[in-house]
This record gives sequence, structure tokens and C-alpha cells, in this order.
Amino acid sequence: MDENKISYTVKEAATVTGYCKATIYNMAAVGKLDARKDGNKTLITAESIRAYIASLPRFKSNDARFSNTAAA
Repeated sequence: MDENKISYTVKEAATVTGYCKATIYNMAAVGKLDARKDGNKTLITAESIRAYIASLPRFKSNDARFSNTAAA
């Protein structure tokens, strides 16, 4: 993500998050992302993207191949 951007188009938001555009629209519709309208253009605030990603649980693997304590 570009640290200087304050908003993203839906297409850009999809690109930076890895979600599809429909998911971005749905997340905005249910309030998971903050969307603003500028005429026909929908903008997603960068702050809301960062906050949403930060709110997700950290990845934890039960696979021994990814464990720091696995025997070498």
C-alpha cells in the first residue's frame, strides 16, 4: 500500500488487499470498510483498509514444517 494515499478506488482497494471488487463493495456495504462517494466514483479510505487488515487474526499453523521448534 502507498503510505501517502488517503483513499483507493474499489479496483485499487481490490488490488492492494487481494480481494475481488465485489468483496470490497460488500465489505463497504456492511461497514467493514469506510466508503465515500465522489460523483459516480466510490472511494475506500486507506485508514479503513489498514484497520480492517489489522483486525484480522494472526496466522497460526499446526503444521510442524512451520514451527520454530521443529527438529532440523
